[in-house]
Amino acid sequence: MLLQLLSLVLVLSGLLAMPATPGKSATYTRGDNMARAMTPTEKTTYKGLFPKLDTDAAVVTDEATPVYNCLAWTLGFTDRWIWPGENAADFDRLYGQYGFQRANNGPIAAWGQSQSQMTHGCISGKGHGPRWESKLGQLLRIQHGLSELEGAAYGKVQFFYDKSQLAAVPPGANRVATLMDELRLTDADIKTLAAETNDVVPALRKRFEKLYAAWRKTWARADIALSSDPSAVRHSAEYLALAALGPQIIPLIVERLSKEDEFFALQLYDAVQENPALIISLHSDERVLGGEQLRAMETVKRYLAR
Repeated sequence: MLLQLLSLVLVLSGLLAMPATPGKSATYTRGDNMARAMTPTEKTTYKGLFPKLDTDAAVVTDEATPVYNCLAWTLGFTDRWIWPGENAADFDRLYGQYGFQRANNGPIAAWGQSQSQMTHGCISGKGHGPRWESKLGQLLRIQHGLSELEGAAYGKVQFFYDKSQLAAVPPGANRVATLMDELRLTDADIKTLAAETNDVVPALRKRFEKLYAAWRKTWARADIALSSDPSAVRHSAEYLALAALGPQIIPLIVERLSKEDEFFALQLYDAVQENPALIISLHSDERVLGGEQLRAMETVKRYLAR
């Protein structure tokens, strides 16, 4: 309830800046850290979200962006949204690709309400300041004390990860990079998609556009924006109204998914797509390293090739 009450503050203060133009996003590289204190408005808002957070000592190292999340940042990515699943075993598979295993202590802390409801990851060590660093869902990236994020949003630290071996970039990461290049839409793909969307009844398209715009605004709601689990965007009446339109809106959803920053629309696509063969799941696959952006690209390609 507290998170929902604070959502208006987040939106009005501009603390979550959704991209003005879908498909265009900032590009960052690990190590290009900014470092600033929280503004007075941010201190008030984030203290409400994390009552234990010492907002005077917190250091902001990146502005709010929906391009990447906490797990991506712990692995050094700032161009993708990585979510392997909500179970501890899903986290184990993800970090295991980089030679990490669970430990009593380590540079990566895995958070959850329980080990079957994981929520967050943060990192410490070289390049992350003297304490811990977290990308807070779509919101700010900050340095903080480990226990300062405990509470309703993320629960508490469930366990840590440490290196079990000297592991370089896993082979899967290179394959993911190649796959992302292969999945770029061709001129023929774009033409096919345009033809399909043009076949949608105008009244339905108008209804979809109105409901989609309303749904997209809810992505900035505090309880959604703090979450790294992309399914959080389903938690609204606006989403339910849109999903109720059914499979006939799939071409319009795919059109959105063809835009780089619209990958949260996968949650809607997965819900209304009635053919399981056209739903992409990466949770148990090395392609999870490509994030939701890769899943969106592969979904579009598979849909157009059906």
